[in-house]
Parts: sequence; C-alpha cells; structure tokens
Amino acid sequence: MQKKKLYAAKEVVRRRNTQKLYTEAEVVRSTRSCMQQKKLYAEVEVVRRSYTHQKLYA
Repeated sequence: MQKKKLYAAKEVVRRRNTQKLYTEAEVVRSTRSCMQQKKLYAEVEVVRRSYTHQKLYA
C-alpha cells in the first residue's frame, strides 16, 4: 500500500514536471470560483445556524 502511494505521488510530480498543467488564468479562475463557493457555503452555514438556533430557543 505504502509503495503504491509513493509511486502515485512520484507519478504526479513527474507529470507536473513534463507539462505545465495550469496557465495563470486557469489558476486564478479556479481560486476565484473556490472563493465564491466558500462564500456561498459560509452564507448557507449562517442561515442553517440561525435556523437551528430558532428551533432550539423558539
């Protein structure tokens, strides 16, 4: 199992070295979408918490 994992990690590194996977724009886009999703999750979390709070103390 350990050997397989190590091999997989090496393989990923090798691939990354052979071709540049992401251009600058793609990285920016992915991080931006990630941030937007996190924001969305945060908003949902707030709504969920307030809802459970209301249920608990209604």
